[in-house]
Amino acid sequence: MSRSQKAWTVFALMPLLWASPRIVGAAIPANERAALIALYNSTTGNSWTINTGWKTPPLDVDGFAMPGTEWNWFGVTIVSDHVTEIKLGSNNLVGSLPAQLGNLTNLVNLAMSSNHLSNSIPMELGLLSNLVYLNLSFNELTGSIPPWLGNITGLRLIALNRNQLSGNIPSGLGNLTNLRNLTLDRNQLNGSIPPEFGNLTNLSSLSLFDNQLIGSLPAGLGNLSNLKYMQLSWNQLSGSIPPELGILTSLVILELANNQLSGAIPSELGNISSLTDLELDGNRLSGSIPVELGALAQLQSLILSDNLLTGSVPAALGGLTHLVELYLDSNGLIGAIPGSLINLTHLIDDDGFDLRYNGLTTSDAALRTFLNSKQDGGDWQSTQTVAPASPYGSGVNSTTIQASWTPITYTGDSGGYRLYYSTSSGGPYNLYGITPDKLTSSMLVAGLTAGTPYYFVMETFTYPHASNQNTIISERSAEFSATPQSGCVSPSITTQPESLTVSSGGQAMLSVKAAGTQPFNYQWYQGASGDRSNPIAGATEDYFVTRALYTATSYWALVGNACGTASSNTAMVTVLPGGPIISAIASKTGKPGSVATIKGSGFSSRKKSNVIYFGGGKARITKACPTSLQVIIPKGLRSGKAYEVYLRVNGLWSNVVMFKVK
Repeated sequence: MSRSQKAWTVFALMPLLWASPRIVGAAIPANERAALIALYNSTTGNSWTINTGWKTPPLDVDGFAMPGTEWNWFGVTIVSDHVTEIKLGSNNLVGSLPAQLGNLTNLVNLAMSSNHLSNSIPMELGLLSNLVYLNLSFNELTGSIPPWLGNITGLRLIALNRNQLSGNIPSGLGNLTNLRNLTLDRNQLNGSIPPEFGNLTNLSSLSLFDNQLIGSLPAGLGNLSNLKYMQLSWNQLSGSIPPELGILTSLVILELANNQLSGAIPSELGNISSLTDLELDGNRLSGSIPVELGALAQLQSLILSDNLLTGSVPAALGGLTHLVELYLDSNGLIGAIPGSLINLTHLIDDDGFDLRYNGLTTSDAALRTFLNSKQDGGDWQSTQTVAPASPYGSGVNSTTIQASWTPITYTGDSGGYRLYYSTSSGGPYNLYGITPDKLTSSMLVAGLTAGTPYYFVMETFTYPHASNQNTIISERSAEFSATPQSGCVSPSITTQPESLTVSSGGQAMLSVKAAGTQPFNYQWYQGASGDRSNPIAGATEDYFVTRALYTATSYWALVGNACGTASSNTAMVTVLPGGPIISAIASKTGKPGSVATIKGSGFSSRKKSNVIYFGGGKARITKACPTSLQVIIPKGLRSGKAYEVYLRVNGLWSNVVMFKVK
């Protein structure tokens, strides 16, 4: 037959080949075919998203496509007449894994993630001695992690995350020296991290977060020289962070957040030059922020929130110019914020920065404006425990001085002021008294010696609360002095009543403070300061709560004593239309850091115009419209505790609803 005739013959036969219903190859061993059929039957194969080839006619007596067609069954790979791969991820497998899978002794890859597999992992899978990749993540598997996994020494990947596995992590996994990825996160695992994990020197990724692991971090983890990702957050790990982790110079992500770790942050972490993400928030870490962290030039996320850190913010952090997130909130940091932070221009606007609930301050207007533009919620200053402003003293009589000051902005959450005195400028100082709250603006200092100068300093403190586990103590104020003097001192206003805005039908509370010889008497008036034609009956204290208001109204106070009077400034109470209303809060998980949806009315479409609080702590708003807000539940909230949730929109306050954190 000529070459042209041969070519024509092949061409003529091609339609017959295409029309053939099946191409049959060599049959796989009967026990391997039986294992595949068992898998199909035990996981409701007829309901799989894709099951092509498994039951394509003609069918064998077992009800499946003829022997020799298995290579064409969806998800199955045949090499040298043996099953080497089963890849059925995201295919709606419902049911349990059959014991017969143990017959697939040539299996290299078993991948069935993102299905609905339940019950335990059968022990027969321990016979799969050639297995390299095991991925059963995102299912509903229960029971424990099989110890026999530690015998399959060729394993390079174990992914069992997002199941319901419980019990201890088998120490035998430390035998898998070829392992590259170990992913066990989001289960219910308990016990400690096996110290044998220090043998996994080829490991690139270790993910154990969101379990119930206890105990300390093994120092042997510092042996994992190829490790790039260590994610151990959301457990109950305790003890200190091993300085040996600073040897992991390949590490890119280190997440140890929301555990019970204590002690100092190791300065050795500053040696991990490849690090881009360092998350240590939600622990009990103490001491100062290591200056050495300023050497992490590649760092993009530094999250140290909700710890016991003290001291100042290192100026070296201003050199981390790749940072997009810097969270230092809810610690015990005090003092001036370094001006170098103005270099962190890549921080995310309105979200990439948080300094709330510390004792930090700045007198640099440009730095303050910059930090506010990056601050989550737009305002870091209103929650700082700082020294009271403008303290001064005045003699009341021959044995008494009145110390007065302007209360700090952060008057919420319990705390107060401590007043110290000395007869020598510069101290040493002795504690004289403590105020009951941070609204107080004066204190009488009695039992003094006439004609003797006294010197004072003050500090502010805030007790632990829902947004901070620390007692915050501010830096001390500038020194001020006064001398006791005889005779009567007329009152002088030290704290003026503030103008306020309320919703229609709302009430306002006004207050006034004065210095001078006590006792004082008070009378509040409606109208402009000095107009005594409209005294308010019963308003004879240093504070006054208005009636329900529907139009703008002005008020002032007259303060008197035995030797004179003083008139306060006029305070205007402005009335706006009705405020926002919260009708419901919904969240899929209810955990700190997860998304919640706030339903209601009167919200602003501009995110910055809405400020929402969970137990006094501001929550970040990601989406806003007039009837719905999407927020991130603050990370500092405690599991199982209910918090008040309320909202301020353009100066108007909403109702209060309760939300329980899971």
